[in-house]
Amino acid sequence: MSTQEETPEYEVFALRYGGVNIPGHYATMLEDPNDPHTTTERRLDYYVWLIRGHGRNILVDCGFDHACGAKRGRKINRLPDAAIAAIGTTADEIDTVVVTHLHYDHAGNFGLFHNAEFLIQDKEVAFATSRYMRYPAVRRPFEADHVCELIQLNFAERVRYIDGDAEIAPGITVHLLPGHAHGLMACQVNTRRGKVILASDVVHFYDNLWKRNPFSILQHIPEYCDSHDKLARMAESPDHIIPGHDPLVMEIYPRHPDDSETAILTVPPTKD
Repeated sequence: MSTQEETPEYEVFALRYGGVNIPGHYATMLEDPNDPHTTTERRLDYYVWLIRGHGRNILVDCGFDHACGAKRGRKINRLPDAAIAAIGTTADEIDTVVVTHLHYDHAGNFGLFHNAEFLIQDKEVAFATSRYMRYPAVRRPFEADHVCELIQLNFAERVRYIDGDAEIAPGITVHLLPGHAHGLMACQVNTRRGKVILASDVVHFYDNLWKRNPFSILQHIPEYCDSHDKLARMAESPDHIIPGHDPLVMEIYPRHPDDSETAILTVPPTKD
């Protein structure tokens, strides 16, 4: 009998809380005349992700609220606490929130999770509080209130800063993959079908990665391209990568029996 402990396997869910139609050309940087997405509207979905099991309840990102949505012309259907409650987890049960980056649609609603520690890359906070935020084009994806709230949480000793790649729990790792954001990270989770990668905005849509055609909001194009290469090397297969905003996630994964807006990611995607 082996004395080595087996790596824990977790449940992983994608919970959709809203969405918006965007111009097709907004989803990619390079023009492709053969791609109908570039000349028509395209749906961009908003998600948070829940990792559950072995006494842990870890939320990856925490979305934005109705007021932030109204300010930016974005409508959401529910807050993340309502989304996770629909599948049997309360906000107070969340012990950790992985903040993949500080863009507005990933870093609001901190106050909903009273018992959580917040994990974020050191580089992301340094950039979001740097002199570059004086420029409208740079600060466009950020909300000052979100950044200030994170700093207040740090004063309350509830933020853990990460420098690069790290294991945050047995079978769960985070990986620095910059480009879209200076301190963007993905989360890799061991499941019954292997290691699922919650890519967040390392990959907005599947075709950003497969066609090597970046999303239009970028902080560093070469780093973005390098991060896609690293992500592809990390993945056990293309099917193990979950993009951050693609509606296809809800089409190719089974829905949770208690919530039609939640996809179960611990089984392989269906094929056409």
